[in-house]
Amino acid sequence: SLYDVIWSFFPWFMGSWLMPAGTGHWGANGNTQTCTMQGFFFWLGVPGAQYYQILLSLHTLLLVTFRWKTSDFEKKIERHSHKVIFAVALVLATVPIFFEGYNPECSTCLPAPLPIWCGDWIFWGDGETECIRGNPTLSTAYYTIYLTNLSIMGVFCTCSMIQVYFSVRGQEDRNARYSFRCSNSHREKSRRIRRTMILYTFGFYLCWVVPSFIIHFAQQGTPIMIMSYILLPFQGFFNLMIFLAPKCAKYQKTNPGTSLVMAYICIIFGKISIPCNRCYAWLLRNETFEAIRRRSSHRIQSP
Repeated sequence: SLYDVIWSFFPWFMGSWLMPAGTGHWGANGNTQTCTMQGFFFWLGVPGAQYYQILLSLHTLLLVTFRWKTSDFEKKIERHSHKVIFAVALVLATVPIFFEGYNPECSTCLPAPLPIWCGDWIFWGDGETECIRGNPTLSTAYYTIYLTNLSIMGVFCTCSMIQVYFSVRGQEDRNARYSFRCSNSHREKSRRIRRTMILYTFGFYLCWVVPSFIIHFAQQGTPIMIMSYILLPFQGFFNLMIFLAPKCAKYQKTNPGTSLVMAYICIIFGKISIPCNRCYAWLLRNETFEAIRRRSSHRIQSP
């Protein structure tokens, strides 16, 4: 979603570039205003991405388990959810601005006091140092909101996927009583849904739960900490890959010999730039791709 893009670009891609110069952070070349902007977009993207993950699980649960139609979900829930999610995210992102709450913390600007160890806030406050900017109570509140949203998202998404799995499995067992052909058809559908649900849930834990736990409890600067910062913004990317997987599989069937990577390229970019059925031919005419292909063929033929 757009919230994943916002959350990925401003806090993680821009990183310390937007932090005030002279704060001691590597690459810091911004000022107080750019730091505030970064914090604003961080908290505009984070709750939006979290709530849309919940909405995705709810969509799957209602369609598979409760037999909703896609049109009913769009009319009754989805259209209103867009407005509610945007309003909540906008409020959460705006409030710290009035308290000078966005300040440098580790590799990005977040609702944290300055210096980070001042006051008595929940994580690093020493209870003695006076804060120059920000509010320790505000910082504690925002970390509580983040962890609460993460917990709700984890419980809801996991329970939804479990419910979907048992719902499909129950339907599969009921259909198996009537016809062997019907049973095979529904078993294939059950395997496909199970695989999709497992991938969605795995991506959620990989990009949200595990990195969030490591960032708050592991030592800064360690390889596992760096890997956590890399994984955090990839939830939207993984969801997109999972969503497009059936289309890519269908494209590979209609275009034998097409690799999975090429199928993704054709599905994502084919309709925008060139027709999908000419995507592979276009890449073959590209000089760089052709050179790589020739070198690969030469290595294979070499003894």
